[in-house]
Amino acid sequence: MTDILSIAPRPAMTTNKPLLEVRNLVTEFPLRTGIFRAVDDLSFSIEQGKTLCVVGESGSGKSVTARSILQIIDSPGRIASGSILLHQPDGTSLDLAKLDPRGRAIRSVRGRDIAMIFQEPMSSLSPVHTVGDQITEALRLHLKMSKAEARTEAISLLRQVEIPNPEKAIDRYAFQYSGGMRQRAMIAMALACKPQLLIADEPTTALDVTTQAEILDLISRLQKAHGMAVLFITHDMGVVAQIADDVLVMHHGVAKEYGPVEQIFHSPQDPYTRMLIGSVLKLEQKAEIRLARPPLDKTAAPLLEIRNLSMHFGEMKALDDVSISLLPGETLGIVGESGSGKTTMGRSIMRLYDPTAGEMHYRRADGTVMDLAKIGGGELKAARRELRMVFQDPFGSLNPRMT
Repeated sequence: MTDILSIAPRPAMTTNKPLLEVRNLVTEFPLRTGIFRAVDDLSFSIEQGKTLCVVGESGSGKSVTARSILQIIDSPGRIASGSILLHQPDGTSLDLAKLDPRGRAIRSVRGRDIAMIFQEPMSSLSPVHTVGDQITEALRLHLKMSKAEARTEAISLLRQVEIPNPEKAIDRYAFQYSGGMRQRAMIAMALACKPQLLIADEPTTALDVTTQAEILDLISRLQKAHGMAVLFITHDMGVVAQIADDVLVMHHGVAKEYGPVEQIFHSPQDPYTRMLIGSVLKLEQKAEIRLARPPLDKTAAPLLEIRNLSMHFGEMKALDDVSISLLPGETLGIVGESGSGKTTMGRSIMRLYDPTAGEMHYRRADGTVMDLAKIGGGELKAARRELRMVFQDPFGSLNPRMT
């Protein structure tokens, strides 16, 4: 079986040019009130084998910059001016900004020369195709593999990104994967054709710290194996300190600071960069909110009492005999790695899943107690007025057709 870590990387650059060079990039979105510049006169470059971290708050233009490189900007956005030069190993250069977003030239670059890992894999992976089908499609399209060869390679890719039982996992759908496993599947798909540049758009934002560390380590190992460059988009300065060679700080579409990671961290020149680094230090201070809360009434009847809750998906036990109790005014933190059953518990309490076994006694505002595991119809509808859930991914939760 083919091992992606043993395949020889692409030929090294024969010139002194960087792999990707962005010059004076302007990306605009026409609005009723005028033109909004999401990226404003941005310039940077990425060397082969190096990691460039693009840092900034939400809305700073990081993701639009990444999407501009691959010409996948959401309509009606467009590249207004500037150049995005992809320098090839043979010395030739291709200006991606000049290509037709729907043309064959840019489609041949996507996935083969430049691949992207998106921020939320659940909205990036097709819900109606198996994960294996989505990986094999890229292999057959770009590398002209047979169906059997592509399946063998896809299993190998899933094994390399440490997905358990890849021979079975290849035939599962995205909703049957945990958040961490979906992100690993996206990495496997992105690396299928051994790209020269990997763009990672906040790939660890929704993951727990253990899985985040594993994903960062995985990307680093695969980067060294293939000699590829990485453009890593993040708002986490801790991640930047861990993986970056160079850093680009963005704010409102403008480059505030750009240079080697040591320079940015040890002698930042721009006030905005200093503010970002200072915000990391604040997180190390004790949280005052918890200390200011009034003491709990330990004698009060529980608001929610879960007894022996189990939720099985076929042979997989997502929840196995879980019992918890929650007092009025209490905050209960559910902690665990990706795939440990945290989200499944929340969805079971909301009865988005019908539990396999167990009881969920909820004390309503009028003092009556109901078993959420057994109610339905009008009773469940009434209970959901008092039970609300904030989901992990707002993009997949909000209706795109409504304001």
